[in-house]
Amino acid sequence: MCGKPLTGRKYKWCDYKCKDLAFLRKGDHAAMRRYLLGRDKGICAGCGLDLKTIEELDKILRGYIKIEKPKHVPNQVWHKVCKSWGYRWTHEEWIGFLKELDIDPGCHMHYWEADHIIPFSEGGPHHEDNLQILCMNCHHKKAVKRKVAEQVKLF
Repeated sequence: MCGKPLTGRKYKWCDYKCKDLAFLRKGDHAAMRRYLLGRDKGICAGCGLDLKTIEELDKILRGYIKIEKPKHVPNQVWHKVCKSWGYRWTHEEWIGFLKELDIDPGCHMHYWEADHIIPFSEGGPHHEDNLQILCMNCHHKKAVKRKVAEQVKLF
């Protein structure tokens, strides 16, 4: 795929990154998410929200797991989440925190979408240069803006 020589038992891809790029270009949604998470570090291209941190904290708090502060989580976020070592938020408190961040705490598993910059429906490719991370809120705003633009074209 990338042109690097294959060694050992490898017969199609030199490593997992190369394999993900091949699947990404075929339109594999899981490969898109893995690639974007590694490339963009979970930061929304629209508003700059750190979605990787929010997603990790959500897993911790919904599962009520006691852990030490991860190195990449900013202190101010961690202190808001854990007032003391044994502190656990109630479900309602966590949902309130997500709503403060304009994150819909609905039934979805992820707080971000792998978004095509040029929509696939308009000929945009499944290529890494045409993808970005958008939080659910920014993704919804972009979709609404596109629908309004389509309606204006009809008149």
